[in-house]
Amino acid sequence: MWKYFSSAFVSMVAYVIAIISGFSLYNIIYEVPFDLNRPASGIIIGSVVVIITYVMLGVFIGFIFKKEQVKYSFLIGLLVVIGERVSLYFIGWNFVKTRVDGWSYESILSPVQFVWAEALPYFTPFYIVMAGICSLLVCMISTWGIGRFSTFSDKTI
Repeated sequence: MWKYFSSAFVSMVAYVIAIISGFSLYNIIYEVPFDLNRPASGIIIGSVVVIITYVMLGVFIGFIFKKEQVKYSFLIGLLVVIGERVSLYFIGWNFVKTRVDGWSYESILSPVQFVWAEALPYFTPFYIVMAGICSLLVCMISTWGIGRFSTFSDKTI
């Protein structure tokens, strides 16, 4: 059971690192705040979040699981993808519900629009669906790579 909790912890730490790296990378490239160019900032920050978070998670899973690494990578990656999307949605829903910044709850997409406009420029319906699929693929490929090419894959941490 500790493997699942440690995988969740690794994904949380990787997510924080990815968010900080994505915003920093955008500021280095464009030297303007992220909300002045939403399409570019969404692409850069979202790509960094998908790549860094799920590569680190896949590598970690590849090291701690001996057998059926890709299966566990898919299952844990799916839980992390769903957990990320649901938690960000509920954070936005909570802010919209309390009417922070004059937002009102008009449709099911209101929390998504709030999170996109106020905090994370990559959190769009397209990201919620397509990046979830890409995240799972990145996680499974990095796990497969560690299991296939690492000399340490037969040992557990």
